[in-house]
Amino acid sequence: AAPLCTPSRAALMTGRYPIRSGMCSNETSHRVLDGRSRGGLPANETTIAEALLENGYRTKIVGKWHLGINSENQTDGIHLPTRHGFESFYGMPWSNVGISRGLMVYENETLVEQACPTTWQNLTHRYTAKAMEFLDYDSGAPHFLYLSFTHVHAPMFSNAAFQNVSLRGAFGDNVAEVDDAVGQVVAHAKKTGRDTVVFLASDNGPWRELSLSGGSAGLLRGGKGQIFEGGIRLPAMAWWPGQIPAGILSDALVSSMDFFPTIMDIAGIPLPKDRIIDGKSILPLLKSPNLASPHESLMHYCGCSLNAARVPPYKAVFAVPVFDAGTMCHKTGLCQCVPPLVTVLEAPLLYQIDIDPGENYPIGKNEQEYVDAIRLINFAVEAHQMTVASVPIQNELGEGDEYEPCCNPPKCQCCKDC
Repeated sequence: AAPLCTPSRAALMTGRYPIRSGMCSNETSHRVLDGRSRGGLPANETTIAEALLENGYRTKIVGKWHLGINSENQTDGIHLPTRHGFESFYGMPWSNVGISRGLMVYENETLVEQACPTTWQNLTHRYTAKAMEFLDYDSGAPHFLYLSFTHVHAPMFSNAAFQNVSLRGAFGDNVAEVDDAVGQVVAHAKKTGRDTVVFLASDNGPWRELSLSGGSAGLLRGGKGQIFEGGIRLPAMAWWPGQIPAGILSDALVSSMDFFPTIMDIAGIPLPKDRIIDGKSILPLLKSPNLASPHESLMHYCGCSLNAARVPPYKAVFAVPVFDAGTMCHKTGLCQCVPPLVTVLEAPLLYQIDIDPGENYPIGKNEQEYVDAIRLINFAVEAHQMTVASVPIQNELGEGDEYEPCCNPPKCQCCKDC
């Protein structure tokens, strides 16, 4: 739903475009939230966890949150996941990059680790153990676990057992470790004997400006931070023995926003009636992969700007980053969303994305196919924009040291499990 962590995760949790919750920004330094940010996922948004908790599920998040921490001081925890339907939380409130006061680990609403020198090496192991511990919890109620690994986000780190095990270097070591962790959790879920559904996905494409440490988009153009396919087109997997056929593939157009309505569909819970849910249940598609996508269109936002749109089989790109090397933006660390760092096109680029996923061959603007497709896409864009209300932009509500967590002032260092 978005090419960066914060907006993408907001969309996943709510089933809505991030623009609807204000979880976005066009400002270079505010495209994602950090530890000094005041903003976060608004309290009036309904998350997957809230909907499930209200219907008798036990809920837990292990790993990365990245949807806000504090609002008024260093400890209020207004935006933590425990305020959004998760009964318990073990993990990082935001990313592992650009941390001024050191890597942070929370247990529920308590900062239990900060700037611990050994936290990195066993973090994935601890996430895995916490996840399996939750699966073992027998309350007689169904469970919802949101397991959000820090891997494979730069800077790269891994346990000693997974260092120098891959020809792909540190990135490959990270992939090997998270692959092993996912395998352990799924195997443990099988042992519980419960009817279990597993979804595996990522929040955005590779950070190509970091070269080998950032991953690869293969034949796709662009990467993290961009609305080209390399930034937003990602593989995903679903596993539900006896319900979802094994070993099958689908190239239907879906979105991370679809997790919310799909999980509600599986749980038999009606969708909220008081708001627009942009995602669609893909449960029928998962069970019958030959079905068409439930989406007639999808909007692709860069920050808060609508820079591309899909109406299958076409994709229109309305604005292109000012690249400084290939399809990368080293000067700003990531490609940005608005002028002067992007060029807004008078005539959008149009791709028949089903047969040109690399976005190498735009359809000529003088072709009748171009005229007809752009007319359809513009109609879809206008219809969507009419539904978007103005809300506070959470990423731009301010920031400061007075909001950044500090477990042991003024030292800001503490250790528990590390």
